[in-house]
Amino acid sequence: MAPVANGNSQTLASRAMPRRFDNLFFIGMALLIMGTVFLGFAKTYFLAGVFRAPLPNLLIHIHGAAFTCWMLLLITQISLVSAGRVDIHRKLGIVGFSLACLMVVLGTLAAANMLARGEPPFADAKAIYAVTLLDMVLFATMVTMVLSPFGHAATPAATNASSSLLPSGFSTQRFADGRSHFSAQTCQ
Repeated sequence: MAPVANGNSQTLASRAMPRRFDNLFFIGMALLIMGTVFLGFAKTYFLAGVFRAPLPNLLIHIHGAAFTCWMLLLITQISLVSAGRVDIHRKLGIVGFSLACLMVVLGTLAAANMLARGEPPFADAKAIYAVTLLDMVLFATMVTMVLSPFGHAATPAATNASSSLLPSGFSTQRFADGRSHFSAQTCQ
C-alpha cells in the first residue's frame, strides 16, 4: 500500500496491524472470560438446565441470566467493532449500559441473599460478601469508563469490567479433595 500523507509517514498496512491485533486480543479475552464463567458455573447453572437449575430462589436465577447476558453482549459488542459495525455497536451499547446498571443491583442483592443464607459453606460468608461488593464497585467503575468520550477506551474498559466478575466463577471451582480455590484462607 502507498504511504499515507501524514506527519508520521505510516502506511495503511502498519496502522491496520495494531487494530487487527487489538480486535483479536479483545475477542480472545472475551471468549476466555466467557469460558471461565461457563466452567465456574457449569455444574450448578449451565449444565443443570439454567432456569431449571436447583438454585436457592428466583433472585439467583435472574442474577444468573443477567450476568450470562452480559457475557454474551460483551462478545457481541467486540465482534461488532471488529466487523466495523460501530453503528449497531453504539445502539446496542445503550442496552448494555442498562444491563450493567441492573447487574450492579442484582449482584449486590444476590450477595446479600448469599450472606443471609450463610453461604458459601466452604468459606467465611462475610469475607465472600465483602469481595463480592468490591467486585460490584470495580464493575460499576469500569462500566462508567465505557462512557468515555474517547471511543478507543470502551473495549478495554468493558473487558476489564467483565474480568472483575471472575472471582465468582473461580469461587465455585473445587480441588479434588473438595476444597475451594477461593476459600476463606485467601481472604485473610
